[in-house]
Amino acid sequence: MRTRLYLNLGLVYDSLRDAGRRGRYLQRSVFVAERARLDEDLQRAYFNLGAIHLRQGQHPQALRCLQRARDCVGLGTAPPLPRRLCGRQALAADGVRAGLAAAPPAAPRAYAEALGRPAPELAAIHVSLATTFGDLQEPARAEHHYRQELALHRGDALEEGRTWLSIALAKEEAGEPRAELEACLGTALERAEAAGELRLQVRARRRWNRRNDRGETPLHRACIEGDLRRVQLYLKQGHPLNPRDYCGWTPLHEACNHGHLEIVRLLLDRGAAVDDAGGPGCEGITPLHDALGCGHFEVAELLVQRGASLAARNAKVSA
Repeated sequence: MRTRLYLNLGLVYDSLRDAGRRGRYLQRSVFVAERARLDEDLQRAYFNLGAIHLRQGQHPQALRCLQRARDCVGLGTAPPLPRRLCGRQALAADGVRAGLAAAPPAAPRAYAEALGRPAPELAAIHVSLATTFGDLQEPARAEHHYRQELALHRGDALEEGRTWLSIALAKEEAGEPRAELEACLGTALERAEAAGELRLQVRARRRWNRRNDRGETPLHRACIEGDLRRVQLYLKQGHPLNPRDYCGWTPLHEACNHGHLEIVRLLLDRGAAVDDAGGPGCEGITPLHDALGCGHFEVAELLVQRGASLAARNAKVSA
C-alpha cells in the first residue's frame, strides 16, 4: 500500500512539475518495494521512472530503469509485460531525439501516449491520479483526471458508468450545484443500465435519490424549478413518482403549486396520484387546491379533465 501511495504522490508532483518532490517519492516507492520484495510494485515504479526519464530526453537513465523493470518480470508476482518493456527500451536505446526529446513537458496522459501505452493503461494512470487528488482534498483536479479517463472509455458502457459516478462524487466533494451532480448521476445510471450492471445501478440510484434537508428528491426539485427535461430524464430512469418530502408534499403538488403545466401533464400521464392529500401536516391539500390557491387555472383545468375530485376538502373547510 505504501509503495503505491509513494508512486502516486510522485506522479502527482510530476504533473505539477515539482521535480524535487517527484524524485523523493518515486525513490521511496522503489525502496519500499525492494525491501518488501513487491515485484509488481517495483516493476511499476521503475517503469514510470523510465517513462519520465525518456520524456525528458535522459536516455541512459531511462534505459537503466526500463531494464530493471524488465528484470522484475517473471520474479513471481510481476505481470508479464516483456513486449511493452522491450519497446520502451528500444526507444531509449535509439534516443528518440527527434520526437520525445524535443517535446515539451506534459501531463501523465500526454507522455504515456507518446510512449505508446494502450488506452486501458492510460485510463489506469488517470484513475490513480484522480484518487490521489481526492485524498489530497482537491476534487476539481480529481474530476479533471476522471474526465480524462472517461474519454479513454468511450463506447464501454460499464466503465463509462463507473467513471460518471466518480465524477459525480468529485462534484459533490467540491460543493458544486446539485443540478450538475444529478446530471452526472443520471448519466451514470443510464450507462449502468445499458451495460446491464445491476450493482452499479443500485449504487448510482442510491446516490441519485438522496434527499436534501427538506426531504426533497431530485424529482421534487426539478418540478419546483420547472425543468421539464430533468423530469423526463428522472422518470425514464425509474425515479419514484409519488415520493413525499418531509412535510408530505409530492412532486405533483410542487408542479401545481408553481404552475408548470407541461410537467403536471407529464406526471399525470405517468400515473401520479391526482387527489393526493399530502402528509399529516398538509391539512388535506390536494394538487387541485394548490393550483387554484396559486391562481394557476390552466393547471387546475387539466387536473379536473384528468379526474381530480371537485368535492375534496382540506382541513380548513368544515363539512
